[in-house]
Amino acid sequence: MYSEMTVDTALPEDKGIESSLMNGHLNCDQIREQQFPYVKESVQKLWSIDSKEQSLTKTIYCFSSLNKDLQLDLVLESGADFNKFLCSLWDVCYETDIFKFLVPKIILDQENACIKLIFPQNNLKASKKYIASIIRLMAKLREYNFKELHENDAALHFYMSSGQEILHVNNYPPLLVDFLMTEHNSFDSLLHEKKHTYTTLVEVGCGELENVQLAQKNQLKYIGIDFDPTRINTANQIIQRHGYQQVQVACADIINMKFFDLYQSQHDKPILIFPFNVFGNIAPISYLLAKLKLFSMDFIISSYKINTTTNNVREAYYRNCGYHDLQKIESSFGVTFKSKMGLHTIAYSQVYLCSLLQAFGFTVSVLEAEHGLMFVVNA
Repeated sequence: MYSEMTVDTALPEDKGIESSLMNGHLNCDQIREQQFPYVKESVQKLWSIDSKEQSLTKTIYCFSSLNKDLQLDLVLESGADFNKFLCSLWDVCYETDIFKFLVPKIILDQENACIKLIFPQNNLKASKKYIASIIRLMAKLREYNFKELHENDAALHFYMSSGQEILHVNNYPPLLVDFLMTEHNSFDSLLHEKKHTYTTLVEVGCGELENVQLAQKNQLKYIGIDFDPTRINTANQIIQRHGYQQVQVACADIINMKFFDLYQSQHDKPILIFPFNVFGNIAPISYLLAKLKLFSMDFIISSYKINTTTNNVREAYYRNCGYHDLQKIESSFGVTFKSKMGLHTIAYSQVYLCSLLQAFGFTVSVLEAEHGLMFVVNA
């Protein structure tokens, strides 16, 4: 079983280069009092930007936490133009009217082709309008072809082709079987503790109703979500064969689906579970977290640890699936495994994920097992 643990989410202080726009960093209190086009004009003059340039195709963004504030890093990939980068960002901010609701500190680092926006956490907790503004900002970034750091455009194709191998039980190493058994028992215990708190269990990456028994045992309605239509068809056959009541599935992408669909009545209180490191296969997670916060949803994330032993278990698992050209990437975000066949999955660092969740205004507790971490998150 998992045991409760504490996590130090203090991150190193930012070392970025704070550029002078108007004899100092951009004063966002002044921005709200003045006309926004004046600020845009000032930035354009500083970098000699042509605002009619086309949007970027080589930029990435990543949300993280700085001293518990929410930090957005926008990084220009090698070979792209910084002036166009800055112009596109300013168009995004202008079109979303972000400074009307949010007061970020802006740091420009031209040397490293990076822009940082830092949003004070008290703003994010104050009202849902702040979270809604963050969602609009991210939606507009995506319109301008900004991609989140761990985003994998080929994920859908992978999991509907060669990615099917990771779902075959015969490929699971014994320690992975233990991980899944521990995960199932821990989900059961957590749901039992909150038996009268929730009405609906929502399983993200449900496959063929992998955890429907948890809902049945704890007297919860069940909604399964998976973007693979073949597995959803099989799940519907299982529902009919067993005559399950208050069990339904949806072929959908959790990132883009309408959360209103998770409520069958105004009295419903759903809880989401992300089993088997499903959360490490989803991106952009920042957009998802903002939506979850906007809807005040609680959820539980089951993830791998990122120690040497667990990394070896994951590597053996992926090799059993036939992905022999594995690349392992260790970073402050966690441990990522990639393959030219399309595999792209990360187990997040507990420090990074906890700090990010807290920066979005969630409270989080972490349970620990031999090879796994379980993040219990409340809005």
